[in-house]
Amino acid sequence: MKWIGLTGGLASGKSTVAGMLRTKGWPVIDADDIARRVVAPGTPGQTAVLREFGADLRGPDGELDRRELGRRVFGDGLKLSRLESLIHPLVQAEVASRRRLLSTQGFRMAFYDVPLLFEKKLEGFDAVVVVSATPDLQRSRMKSRNAWDDAEIDRRLASQLPLLEKESLAHFVLRNDGDLAHLERQVDELILKL
Repeated sequence: MKWIGLTGGLASGKSTVAGMLRTKGWPVIDADDIARRVVAPGTPGQTAVLREFGADLRGPDGELDRRELGRRVFGDGLKLSRLESLIHPLVQAEVASRRRLLSTQGFRMAFYDVPLLFEKKLEGFDAVVVVSATPDLQRSRMKSRNAWDDAEIDRRLASQLPLLEKESLAHFVLRNDGDLAHLERQVDELILKL
């Protein structure tokens, strides 16, 4: 089975592309979704995060307050590194399990939607696709979607490689600064090339 890395930057449209791929029948494993699941209430992941970063991060519903956790770790390399050391092994184990399952189900190709593919030096892909947009468009989307101020946006962007650098490392680049129809045509072309 071909294993394709799908990455991009914050608000570049990676999730939109992942949704298009799913609609077209291709399996997409979502690293962020798995990261949320491994810190769900009652999991060893959540217990470890609460122990390390404070029990006050557990909300009334038992869920982790991810926004507050983000405030505590983004901009502090040591704290972010510690959080990743707790969560990433759990995510990697779950991804490996899902990948094996897809392979046994006979899929010819699967995508791994992972924001920090290059930053974490993940390897073993047959190809890597970067979804990219202009920095101004990224910022505009983050402000409207997440209601983040400029300081928060700067902290988040600083935790990722610039999109131009990611583009230079990719096998394929999808430009997401036009309309959805243009993006979907690029996705169709990508599938044919893969």
